[in-house]
Amino acid sequence: MSVRGIIPASSMPRERLLSYGVQALSDQELLAILLRTGTKEINVLELAGYVLNIFPNLYELKSANLAELCSIHGIGETKVIALHIL
Repeated sequence: MSVRGIIPASSMPRERLLSYGVQALSDQELLAILLRTGTKEINVLELAGYVLNIFPNLYELKSANLAELCSIHGIGETKVIALHIL
């Protein structure tokens, strides 16, 4: 499921980052940019929100081990690598 068509382009995380800077984005939006895609069932913003329900902030997320991250539906090796370079 794509974010496009669900929310206006001006509200999408990448576009907001370009227009307003990183300080204007929530942790969920920043994480969505890093994750890049969601799954067939949920869009990337929903996936980012789900991840942040498990790890309440980006610092805790960065501290998570590989097994913890890979156990999250929608988070595979490629996304784990992206998260570990935070």
